[in-house]
Amino acid sequence: AERELVTQEISYLMTMGWVLRDSLCDTCQMPLIAEHVNSVDMCILCGENPLSASLPPTCFDDNANTARQLMTMGWMLPEDAPLCRNCGGIQMCPPHSSQIGCINS
Repeated sequence: AERELVTQEISYLMTMGWVLRDSLCDTCQMPLIAEHVNSVDMCILCGENPLSASLPPTCFDDNANTARQLMTMGWMLPEDAPLCRNCGGIQMCPPHSSQIGCINS
């Protein structure tokens, strides 16, 4: 489910103009993404620049961070859940529920 979440987040960021790189993160093997063609690569899952952990990423997406925190609290990413029509946010189910809702609501 975590890889699906990252894939959805990468797709969302690409609609916002982010660039998908042709290399993978050394830690988690997910594709790297960059805010602009000339900006530093970052991993959505790890939340850091994989080339140098001492450098902060140029932009850390709050949506991915919030979703990652919710997953540690038992929230689930439903299979094939579309992004929110209103804000483009990730849709998830709270613990012990099948109701899907945007994490930004």
